[in-house]
Amino acid sequence: MNPAWRLSRVALIAGVLIGIVIGAYFYVMRPLFHFDEHALPQMVTANVVDPKRVYLVSRFRSGAGHDYSNTWDGETCRSMKHYMNVSNSMNEEHMPMRSEPTASDPNIDIYAPFDGWITANDTEHTPIGRQVHVQSEQYPSYVMRIFHVDLLPSLAVRSHVRSGERIATIGPRDGTDISLEATVFPFRNANISYFAAMTDVAFAPWAKMGYKRNDFIITRAYRDAHPLACTQERFERPAGYDWREDYLAVRPNPYRVNEPDRRP
Repeated sequence: MNPAWRLSRVALIAGVLIGIVIGAYFYVMRPLFHFDEHALPQMVTANVVDPKRVYLVSRFRSGAGHDYSNTWDGETCRSMKHYMNVSNSMNEEHMPMRSEPTASDPNIDIYAPFDGWITANDTEHTPIGRQVHVQSEQYPSYVMRIFHVDLLPSLAVRSHVRSGERIATIGPRDGTDISLEATVFPFRNANISYFAAMTDVAFAPWAKMGYKRNDFIITRAYRDAHPLACTQERFERPAGYDWREDYLAVRPNPYRVNEPDRRP
């Protein structure tokens, strides 16, 4: 075979493969070429957790949990997601474990935040539940990550779900984390507050409790002016740390434990 022909054939095959990879990236990830956090689509049409089962919500850009940032525009050392409740169920090694439901204290249901597809059902770093991703059907650049939940047996990766459909559960004394993220071209993530992207109807139960969307969000300007300290992913707690800097207690904790330095 002519060497020039062999080389051109290899180049053609390589070009086709590269084209397939690039095409798959754009088809699956649907990256945004421009992202404006002040012009978010109101895509969250249902609450992931019934507000009546929530007693605690961490604020966006708080020091709750661990560092969850490294976003498209350089924000670091802040928790850019929301914790809903905090598990008080621990094993002997002081690791979270799934609490068991009773007739008077049933499991907490988890719902799809919008019409879309389940795109992941991954293992978690801590041994409780799975990390489930739901990609928006209307806005496919956006994915909701729901942490530490047990996906219903009837659902799997590639299942289509409807807004408000029950998709998972957690134990009655357990919590979940919620992260809304957009893919920004080429390989960057934009983290968005779940509450900032809610429709008025979805936010109505929170408004009825007297809250505004901004109550759940620490602005970037404030956090940049009052930075947190991190060692790897861990926040360094200053002396006299008060959990109320990071959380909103929307109702009394029915499972309160005497550990104010660790959790409400």
